[in-house]
Amino acid sequence: MGETAIEKARQSDPDLLICDLNLLGRSGMELWDSIRQERQGEPLPAMFLSATQAPDVIRRSEGAVGTYYLRKPFDPDVLLALVEQALAPQRSARCHSSPQPASV
Repeated sequence: MGETAIEKARQSDPDLLICDLNLLGRSGMELWDSIRQERQGEPLPAMFLSATQAPDVIRRSEGAVGTYYLRKPFDPDVLLALVEQALAPQRSARCHSSPQPASV
């Protein structure tokens, strides 16, 4: 499961990673770490889903920019709001780096 996700991330260059903490063969945090290492410092916000309360993950996530923890079951509206929040800095950066039209 993890290797397939890493390969998909290589091919698609995702703006956001949403995954469960408990994956087959590795944790969601390990998957995120692997993908971030391959991106060579390019930020990748992440949202971790889990049915268990995992204080160690929550503490680790609090220290990382653009990481969110959602306990299952979750409200879909909350998920969408967090996705918007996670993607907002990237959208803002793209708007500011877009070429401006020439003035006449």
